[in-house]
Amino acid sequence: MSYSKKVAGNSFGEKERSCELSFENALREIGPIWHICTPGDFQEIIFTNEEDFIFGVNNMAISANNAGIVIITDSVMGNHIHSLAAGPRERCISFVNSFRMRLDRFLTASGRYLDLSKFDCSNPIEVTSLDMARNEIVYIDRNGYVVSPSYTPFSYPWGAGSSYFNHSSLMAGGVAYNDLPYREKRNISMSRVSDMPAGYTVM
Repeated sequence: MSYSKKVAGNSFGEKERSCELSFENALREIGPIWHICTPGDFQEIIFTNEEDFIFGVNNMAISANNAGIVIITDSVMGNHIHSLAAGPRERCISFVNSFRMRLDRFLTASGRYLDLSKFDCSNPIEVTSLDMARNEIVYIDRNGYVVSPSYTPFSYPWGAGSSYFNHSSLMAGGVAYNDLPYREKRNISMSRVSDMPAGYTVM
């Protein structure tokens, strides 16, 4: 959802209308928006160390690409995930299925056998307004802080919150995933290697 330079000098009402138009355009261009969340109440802890969380973050991007959805923001928690994503509902469900399948393989390769039968989201919540989108973004990006007050919504390392209202994140650089050597791609994907669409950057 982009802003033009012209909007900066307008009244609050005009800025808000511009945001509304951007939201409506986004719905037309990339499809409906959904809050995807797997339940944490009945799921034992999955991500226990840095390697696990790195896999979770990378798995988020790879599974979204496999399902053909656009991630707006996300957060990987100890035993569940949150994602605000755009695309058809059935693709969002496919995204979770892909995430769980890849996660199961990763855990098995690590010698861990967890019951992931509850790790699903058959009823994602549709985001139908700009106000709702804002609230969902705030809810998702503050999850790390809620679990551990040592983080802020902008410093939790296993979510996208640090990218919001943070121009320095745009200058962080990085390397295009498709330009990496095969072995590095393998380490990131933890599975068979395939190229990603142009624009995927490894930070």
